[in-house]
Amino acid sequence: MISKVYICRELQKFEIEALGVCNVSWKDLVCLCSVVMGFVLFLYGANCYVALVGWAGVCLVVAGIIVKIVLVIWDILKSLKKKGDG
Repeated sequence: MISKVYICRELQKFEIEALGVCNVSWKDLVCLCSVVMGFVLFLYGANCYVALVGWAGVCLVVAGIIVKIVLVIWDILKSLKKKGDG
């Protein structure tokens, strides 16, 4: 029986990443979950005519996107600072 570890090691020889093997940081997962949850809350609020829930969903979507943009800019500035020091 061929194991998943064996397949991943064999694919590394060809520099190909196996399906289902991903390196997603916890920051990306939090932003993604925030956007998805906001979208679900927006749809629920729109369907049940609950304005507060719908607006909370919109705010979660916007906050998730803004946080992701800020984190990307933060990482870029950090890498530029490292290049400047070295």
